[in-house]
Amino acid sequence: MILRSLTIENFRQVAGRYEIEFAPPGSRNVTVILGENGAGKTNLLKAFGWCLYGKLDAENADELVSHKAIQDTAIGERVAVGVELRIDHGPEVYVIRRRGEFEKLDGSKLDAVGKVTLDVYKGVGGDLKRDEHPGRTVEQLLPEALRTFFFFRGEEIEDFGLQSRAIELRRGVENFLGLGLMGRCVKHLRSRLARGLDSDIRSSAQGETRELADRVENARVDRDAAVERQQQAIRNRDGVNKQIEALERELQQHEEVRPLLEEKAATERAIEGVRADLARTEKDLASQFSTNGFLGVGIKVLEATKRLSADARERGELPARIKPQFVEDLLERGSCICGRDLGSEERAKLTGWKAATGLAALEEQLMTLTGGLSQLAKRGGEFTTKFEELRSIRFELVQQLYSAERKRTDLEDKVGRQRFGKEDLDNKNARLTELRSEEKRYIKETGYAERDVEELGESLAALEEDLKKKNKLDRRMQALQSQRDIVVEAAEGLDRLREGWVAIIQQYLDRRLQENWEDVAQLPRSVSFTEEFELSIRERGPHGDWVRSAPSSANLRALALCFVSGLIQLAKDIGEDNAERRSRNERATMFEGGEFPLVMDAPFATMDEHFKRHVPAGLRRVVPQIVLITSWDQWSGDVSDTLGDSVDKAYVLELHNQGDPSKVRSITWAPGTEVPYVVPERDAVTDWSELVEIKP
Repeated sequence: MILRSLTIENFRQVAGRYEIEFAPPGSRNVTVILGENGAGKTNLLKAFGWCLYGKLDAENADELVSHKAIQDTAIGERVAVGVELRIDHGPEVYVIRRRGEFEKLDGSKLDAVGKVTLDVYKGVGGDLKRDEHPGRTVEQLLPEALRTFFFFRGEEIEDFGLQSRAIELRRGVENFLGLGLMGRCVKHLRSRLARGLDSDIRSSAQGETRELADRVENARVDRDAAVERQQQAIRNRDGVNKQIEALERELQQHEEVRPLLEEKAATERAIEGVRADLARTEKDLASQFSTNGFLGVGIKVLEATKRLSADARERGELPARIKPQFVEDLLERGSCICGRDLGSEERAKLTGWKAATGLAALEEQLMTLTGGLSQLAKRGGEFTTKFEELRSIRFELVQQLYSAERKRTDLEDKVGRQRFGKEDLDNKNARLTELRSEEKRYIKETGYAERDVEELGESLAALEEDLKKKNKLDRRMQALQSQRDIVVEAAEGLDRLREGWVAIIQQYLDRRLQENWEDVAQLPRSVSFTEEFELSIRERGPHGDWVRSAPSSANLRALALCFVSGLIQLAKDIGEDNAERRSRNERATMFEGGEFPLVMDAPFATMDEHFKRHVPAGLRRVVPQIVLITSWDQWSGDVSDTLGDSVDKAYVLELHNQGDPSKVRSITWAPGTEVPYVVPERDAVTDWSELVEIKP
């Protein structure tokens, strides 16, 4: 999906009709749109979302249509608002147009003339035909759930690095690859087909079987209710965590509270380090026990066997007087060692002696055992020493973890008790205290719900197994049970397949994230996309190991940009693989893949000089198309020096506001190229902007 152009008409801050042509993929794949604060940069980003999905943070048409356009429209006349997006998607061209008309009433109010319409035209080359299902087609091109991966503001993408976003990241990745369809199939199999067969089984059952089927149904209802409670508790917990993380970032901007929050962040890094050490120690303990744990009891058994052997020797039972092999050799030769042939009487005696030679075989085993016993005893002693050492280390680490967590709680309480004499700051701090109290409650609720789900699941499994046994006694019931088992197995198979794909993609994105961080961010940190779908960034701890850090806003943005770049690379790889499959007349994968753009509003705003030099250049290398919406202040300097040679298209959102017309502010795009940036007008009633292309 590559952007070709955007036509915007009277949309919020922008008054008039303008077209933006985007830089195509290649060596000069960057489009820059510059605008002063208040010029409508974020509204331009929202224009993409409104065009594609009809979503806008506005309650009425007065907020959708440019105030300048409304002002210039006479009462009773109509004013149009619209956004048109032209897209290349593989060989096809798409034109997506959302448009509405409104009649101006008295007092600058608007009345809709009909409904806002969405039209989609698609085709190859210039032969475009109207699509009969425009909403569905847009959703297939780019599902709305994925919009924030490719169209975002800088502060929004920071949230990708928050632990509370893990569920959303997983859902987004699944949708990106079309795995959501598999999830819906699993849900359909379980909720529709399996439950339908459950109903048939219950209605067909009689007597004790019906009673058992009713118990199974009740157990399922209880289990499902527990699962819903668990999921709701997790949603509540994650929602509160998200608010806490956002509030702490805001509070860190205040000098009064920053030292306490920095100390808390350092304590959390220490906790992470202790947890890592504790996990390694417990892994070593488990390894020691699985390898040598038997020696704790085994040595005593072996020593008891050795004592029994010694007692047998004292009684004269050992060593054995006749060896088994000696008797077998005599019987095989049929003659004595003196050369005389064995008669029947001698053979009978030898055969009897042979039956009694088992004691000699035991003696040989005991001799072997006794020989290795001392070595096993030594190994057992070493195991005991090592095991006790690891237990002692674990005990100390548990104590350290407890102390560190208590310190964190104390710091949180200390922050909560602070009063800074600033209403806004005190209100935020009070809200943070409330949220932490809610977080603790939801953590408990999550734990209780997890326990209930586990216990009810075990109870349900036992009842279902009993019902299966009952149903085998009746041919009709057995047939229904078999059908249900097939449906459940199909659902479980699909779920395993989906989880397998998700695991493969998670590993791919983790590898890409690390590669992109090294190439794009170029900062010594350990980053990962975990199995829990969390974006993690670590720094060197006091002992030289990697510990989770409390990343800055700049680090979070860089981390998220590297992750999104990995998604774009994944889509490109899948697209190339599918093209190769089609060339061999093979079936393509569920997700078509292909090239995707990044449309960003002020992504580098909080970045330092290092990131501003490296991140934009790295993105340009891995992302096929970049649209950067930013202010002149954020563009000029490091970002401009890094991306300037890659810019093919550039525009200015020229802001018109009330002021002295002689005080026009201009920017110098290039030597000899002065571009108006802010244009004051003495009679301006409202602020508005127009789009102006920068010509070299």
